[in-house]
Amino acid sequence: MYHTLSWPEFEKVEMHVGTILTAEDFPKAKSPAYKLTIDFGLLGIKRVLHKLQNCTVRKSYQASRSSLLLTFHPNR
Repeated sequence: MYHTLSWPEFEKVEMHVGTILTAEDFPKAKSPAYKLTIDFGLLGIKRVLHKLQNCTVRKSYQASRSSLLLTFHPNR
């Protein structure tokens, strides 16, 4: 079930663009995934898990730009 954001809720969302430094296979995941390391400049370097799409190629990620929501709490 999805929740539609109201405008005041949307104004609180932080979206930032960063550069993907590394994309590594993550074999422990239940479904195929990559562990991405993303540099957000002054906000620091963040690590995220990205589940694969059918046509995703790991090498195409490295040095590319990515947007990410940074308002979520860390899982660990």
